[in-house]
Formats: sequence, structure tokens, C-alpha cells
Amino acid sequence: MNSDQLLERLAQTVEAGTELIREGSPPSGMLILLSGRLAVYRDDHKVGTIEDPGSYVGEQSILGDLPHTATVRADTRARVVRLDARQATAFLKSPAAEAKVRRITSQRLSAANETLITNQDKLEAHREAMTALLKELRAVYYELRDQGATPARVERLRTLINTYGAGRYVKGHVRA
Repeated sequence: MNSDQLLERLAQTVEAGTELIREGSPPSGMLILLSGRLAVYRDDHKVGTIEDPGSYVGEQSILGDLPHTATVRADTRARVVRLDARQATAFLKSPAAEAKVRRITSQRLSAANETLITNQDKLEAHREAMTALLKELRAVYYELRDQGATPARVERLRTLINTYGAGRYVKGHVRA
């Protein structure tokens, strides 16, 4: 019996919505996706999809003896092979599985770095926009105050400026 036949023999079908791995749970095993699509969630936010046949799921927790970092649910009806921790450890020691894990880990790290850079760029753009907005609010505040606007309107604007700052971004707030 070849490895594909063995995997198919061990496979089980899971229905859409079935939780396969829970974030924070101990490394009790791993999955090999044969068909279908799995959804990956962190803190109840969907962060990814796994749909490539032969994908490993949960292997990093087995290798690092760490809690699972995400919840994985069947997004569609799926065929998976479940390996318990002992089986997964033995499986991951094979040269082919070891090489695949190295490749997958490298790809995930590269993708995470790209996401980090993109998010840092977006955050900087938001900081600059917030700084400009609050500087303008400060200017409007002084104009309204000097033109004798109602105290309630001036106070609302002053409260916004004092709450969120009026200059550069420091420790989570824009400051003058």
C-alpha cells in the first residue's frame, strides 16, 4: 500500500462548520487536508484559508510543543487525516515531511513579514492623517473661540483636542 492509499484509508469526512483545532489548546495532534477548504481564525477573526490538498495543519504546535495558535474549522465539507501527537511526531520525522515543514515555515514567515511591513506603512499613514486632522481641529477651535462661538461648541472641540492631542504621535496619542 503506498502512502496516498494509506492516507485515504485514514481519512475522514467533516462537515462545514466542524471545529478541528481550538486556539490555545494543547498540541494534541495535526491534520492533513486531502480535499475541501478550512478556515483559520485568531481571536474569532478569520485570518486565512487552507485549501491545498496535502496541507499540514497544526504541525507547528507539535514541533514546538506549544498550544495551537489558531482555531481551524471546516469551511466546506472536507476530507482530512487526523494524527494524534504521537503519530504526528513520528510522521514529521520523515525526510519528506521535514522538508515540507521547512518550506511551509519559510513561506509563512515571508508572508508574515510582508503583512507586517504593509501594516506598519498603513499605521504611519494613519498617524500622519490624524496629526494633520487634529492640527486643523486646533485651528478651528481657536477661530471659534475668538469669534465668540457658543461655549458648548467650543467646549466640545476643546474636549476632542485634549482627548486626542494636537501634534505628534506619542504613546498612543497625538500631542502638541
